[in-house]
Amino acid sequence: MTPQTRPVSIRLANAKHHAPLLEQREYGHYFDTYLWIDTRTRTARWTVSYETGSGMPMEVWHGIERRIACSPMLSNTQLIRLGHDLGQLVALVCDGSTVEWDGRNWVGVLDEDAQSALDEIETVLGREESDITAVHIGDWIFETITRRTREDIHPLNQVRIASLSNVDPVNSGLPSLTGKEEEDDYEDCHNSDDVVQVELEGVLTITDATSDEELEAAAEALEASAWSDASIVLMGTLEYLHELREECTV
Repeated sequence: MTPQTRPVSIRLANAKHHAPLLEQREYGHYFDTYLWIDTRTRTARWTVSYETGSGMPMEVWHGIERRIACSPMLSNTQLIRLGHDLGQLVALVCDGSTVEWDGRNWVGVLDEDAQSALDEIETVLGREESDITAVHIGDWIFETITRRTREDIHPLNQVRIASLSNVDPVNSGLPSLTGKEEEDDYEDCHNSDDVVQVELEGVLTITDATSDEELEAAAEALEASAWSDASIVLMGTLEYLHELREECTV
């Protein structure tokens, strides 16, 4: 098989992301991903398909455009390498492709070299194993989350803890409540299960007043830590932090 023309450059969107094609459809399930070749324009790209069911674009159905399935968990580094390695094969697919009328539709037809190149692309992508792991953020930080209710952080509760620890609340700077005031204050907080704080150990304490910018910074920090520590790509990070903020009440 002799190359006829220059290799086709395979475009990669979101190239700075560790796993550019990885998008979660629902918990534990991801959208299908492909190497997409448009033989008419001689272009190719890595892409995510948001179709549901068994539907297929007409151009693909008729073979005018070609798409080859690949793992959604291929890393940025892998996709760049594959884009370089497969550029010549994609060129052969485009060189040997024509669009012909079959009596009912315009369809794509491949010559022998183009079909061989397409088969080889499918083989390469089929055996390419991911070098990353995807984990939902809730599973990753589960053990570092501490939810605090009103009772947990209420001043009276701190006084009770101090007394159990033989700490003088007056000298320790903790408030000292007695009599009717203590009884009323205790009733206000004792039966409340409302979460007012969610602490992410070493990252952020979330309350209802935590800003979107603070959540975004925390999401970036968590994702960077998971990747540097274990080559793990966290899924749904920012959405999950927003959910934690929604748990918090005034």
